[in-house]
Amino acid sequence: MRYLTVWIDAMRCKPILHTSFLLIVLTLLTQPVLARPDLPPPPHATLGRISAKDMVVNGIPMDIRLFRSELSPDRVLNYYRNHWPRGTAEQPGYAETDALPPWQIITRAEGRYLMTVQIAREGTGSSGYLAISELPNPRRLPDLGEGFPKMRGSVVTNEIMARDIDKKGRTIQIMNNYSVSSNTHFYRTYFTNRGWDTGMDRGITGARIHTLTFRDGDKSVMLSINGSDGKQTYIIAQTVNM
Repeated sequence: MRYLTVWIDAMRCKPILHTSFLLIVLTLLTQPVLARPDLPPPPHATLGRISAKDMVVNGIPMDIRLFRSELSPDRVLNYYRNHWPRGTAEQPGYAETDALPPWQIITRAEGRYLMTVQIAREGTGSSGYLAISELPNPRRLPDLGEGFPKMRGSVVTNEIMARDIDKKGRTIQIMNNYSVSSNTHFYRTYFTNRGWDTGMDRGITGARIHTLTFRDGDKSVMLSINGSDGKQTYIIAQTVNM
């Protein structure tokens, strides 16, 4: 899952996206829908898939593959620079960033799809991830965290949904200005009042961290509630339905 965190940060961090890439997205949203493009692996690479069969990040379905290549990160990047045109004002190309070391990221939007290659050095070669997803429609943005309990004024910053053969998982990142103890009380009361069994209810002294787990039949929830040096409290909620 480390890739997902990096990818989300990459999409949200302003220095990462070159101005030309923002223009690419704006241009593509006004163009006709084209067939899904091909995202080839780099040369001399072996491929694998992450464990989730289906994955949706912030409402966007994604197809993610792991790769390992004998080529160095620079040679992998050169492969995609040559594979994808640099682009012009009329015909979008690709964008690059190295703002999240040790990762290097090259991204191209084509049709209504976003292709991302994330690379890091591994030994004398490289490893990384290939991802392809549809660009979000600004007129139909998803309601992140829909249906999950939150204290009033909370903001859902990220949501990842994954489906394996026998279970569905959901990871939600929430931020609010309430204390760790207030959030702990809210979630403890919410789930116990609805008949969920408590598995863990433990705080770490001096660390402003509290962990809660609940189970209701084949459904489970794990919550990590973390206080910061500022006013914000961050909650990571993981749900699993068997």
